[in-house]
Amino acid sequence: MVLLQRAVDITDSDLGGAIFFLHPDTDELMCAVHAVRGVLDDDEQTFARDWRTRRMAMPENGDSFRLFQGGASIARVPLLAAERHAAMIQVESTRRGGYSQAAREALQELAAIGDILLHRVLLRQHAARQGLDIHLVGVSPAFLQLERTLHVVARSASPVLLSGERGSGKELAAYALHYFSSRRHQPFVALNSAALSETLFSDELFGHERGAYTGANQQRHGALLTARGGTLFLDEVGDMTPRVQAALLRFLESGELRKVGSDTPLHVDVRVIAATNQDLRSLVREGTFRADIVDRLDVLELKMPPLRDRQEDLLLLVSYLMKRACTDTERRARISDTSICARCVPGVSPPCVSEGLLDACRSRPFLGNVRELRNLITRLALLVPDDELRDAHVNAYSNAQVNAHPHAPAPSESSLNDSTAASALTDLSLDAAIRAHISNVLQREGQNKSAAARTLGLPLTTLINKMKRLGMLDAR
Repeated sequence: MVLLQRAVDITDSDLGGAIFFLHPDTDELMCAVHAVRGVLDDDEQTFARDWRTRRMAMPENGDSFRLFQGGASIARVPLLAAERHAAMIQVESTRRGGYSQAAREALQELAAIGDILLHRVLLRQHAARQGLDIHLVGVSPAFLQLERTLHVVARSASPVLLSGERGSGKELAAYALHYFSSRRHQPFVALNSAALSETLFSDELFGHERGAYTGANQQRHGALLTARGGTLFLDEVGDMTPRVQAALLRFLESGELRKVGSDTPLHVDVRVIAATNQDLRSLVREGTFRADIVDRLDVLELKMPPLRDRQEDLLLLVSYLMKRACTDTERRARISDTSICARCVPGVSPPCVSEGLLDACRSRPFLGNVRELRNLITRLALLVPDDELRDAHVNAYSNAQVNAHPHAPAPSESSLNDSTAASALTDLSLDAAIRAHISNVLQREGQNKSAAARTLGLPLTTLINKMKRLGMLDAR
């Protein structure tokens, strides 16, 4: 809707416009969102009937600016071109003679942005149907360049090596490669290479036949067969043991595998995406990793940008992570004297993020990248539920600060000034910190759970359930 309103505004289209989503094979209208005279209107059925009556075909060559209908100028640009023109933006104006060159260029630039946004939405929905939580969040040059490269590399079936620091989003990139490819409707299987033991790796990778060994009461598909037709993601590939490396090499060379207990080779079409936060070439020089595996995995290498190279994304990431943390923890964040619910109050921009909090995040190294940022935001949402989040909170609840000063109090009137909470921080366990915080709030409220729940900004039932989970109450 924001995209459409922007299209109407930048082209000064007084008759409004629409975004149409079409069936990729039949051009039948699947959905239409439209704006009339710059005011968004959700009467989709009216536009659907209008579409079927007028039967305006999609532009095949993208030159859609000379179309006229009943004296009106109409401009259309395709969206999701890689999806065979599955969508388009259309704007209409009473002016005769068509749209200006500047308006055409602006609409085309907006369509390029729309492609990115729509692909992200479709990827997120596709992942959710598989039970995965995958979001692409970022506008920085480094992140957008990575995203464009993922689209290009996804066209190939060659192995891909994703390198980058821990927490930089390698599994997210692997799933994006899978989704952007023609394999998206086939399985995506993720496997931690470091967890493949010397004794069970063949079973994990290749599977076994019934009766292959004692206890093998039925046949089993390993990861490669499970991922047939799709993508196998091997994380932490630098931690593979020598025997696992040899087994993987045989598959990469031939595309064939043998189940444990079988003499019949099976050809399996799987795209392998490997990820590592180590320098594999250095491991080769040290003699701990095979050069021939690197040669086969390193057909296409993508380097994940660290968070420090994505400063333009920090506001978006912190806002997004804070909203999710508030939803997951059933807490309310606060900016100044305004309580912000998990869905964010309209008109508050940026949601859930004060300048102090953002500046503190900008100043931290975040060696664990987005994962470390996510963990920090989760701690803040849990442990500072009723106070404006500021730079001092970031300093108190970051891992680096806790490690350096395990008894450092939080910068508010919360119970973290007490020795119980300080010892919980020494533990570095999130559950221990939450348990200590609840205990001290209860102590301040004279063990009155209802009063403690109000202080914590939680429903009473939620507080009681959390206390049971943390072993603070009988779980019966």
